Amino acid sequence: MYKKNEYYARYVNGGRRLPAALMPHLQWNDQGEAIIMAGEVYCRYRQHGQLCYYEDKFSSESALRRHYETAHGAAVKHRRPGQNHSTMSALLNRWYRDIVDGAMPAWSPRKPRHAPQPAPPQPPAIAPPTEAALAAQLARREAAQREADEAALRARGLVVPVVDPANNNNNNNNNNNDNDDDASDNDGDDNDGDDHDGDGDNDNDDDDVDVDDDNDDADGDDDQGGGQGGGPDESNDDDDDAMDVDSDDGGDDGGDDGGDDEGGDDEGGDDDDEYNDRRPAPRLPNGELKTHDMKQAAGFRVPECCPPCFVRRRDCPPRAKDDSCWVWLRFDEY
Repeated sequence: MYKKNEYYARYVNGGRRLPAALMPHLQWNDQGEAIIMAGEVYCRYRQHGQLCYYEDKFSSESALRRHYETAHGAAVKHRRPGQNHSTMSALLNRWYRDIVDGAMPAWSPRKPRHAPQPAPPQPPAIAPPTEAALAAQLARREAAQREADEAALRARGLVVPVVDPANNNNNNNNNNNDNDDDASDNDGDDNDGDDHDGDGDNDNDDDDVDVDDDNDDADGDDDQGGGQGGGPDESNDDDDDAMDVDSDDGGDDGGDDGGDDEGGDDEGGDDDDEYNDRRPAPRLPNGELKTHDMKQAAGFRVPECCPPCFVRRRDCPPRAKDDSCWVWLRFDEY
């Protein structure tokens, strides 16, 4: 019998359990009960890969069973005594011999005897979509997004710009329209300036006559102008407004006397840009744009987007200067 084997005596009388690397793992049956060998007196319970802290020998197999149930809460398979035949005795002798010799037992959870698990079922292979299908799907998405954007603009009361999807780019779409608008505005400024030259009805009746006079006559009139200026029948020498009208400074003075706009002559016809008072775009110390400040200065709320940027589906304002953006119309790059 196995109890008469010297290896079993060495296993029982050793007094201390072998190292964890040499102790075989516990085996469990289908009911979740631990299977222990006949006459086993050392705990082999592992938790998170660590062997039980108790390394000493138990007094008997029943004491080991009680330890499994109380300390680890593990049920132990009931084994009827007297049922160990010669085959079981030979198996136990080999098991104890392997443990005493420091070798892993021949049968162990590390060497399972059951058939390997079948491979998990693979998902069916799906053919990738073709380029034509992807292009059609993208076109449908863009059309639906464009309709939603236009509906959102109409709900906010904004004008929906007409954009050709085939020519939807920053270079050819809106720049020509912006230049045309600027040109029309400049023509209006030129007309205002021309009207300014002839509309001095209040105090500058003789400006058109005095343009061709010499500076000497204008300077002489400064001494005797006083209370005579303004009558339609007065001569050119008696008008106070005649001085310096043929110079650039005189044109400014005439504009001040008339009470009309000063920018009609000087600014309207010289600059092709609609906004002449562009200031540098506000930036952070690292060079990034302060987009919130730019939007607020242009009259937009922070979450809003100008219609050109909304149609192009880009950030408003763009990182780079672009005159198609309504916010960038008020700022320069630096």
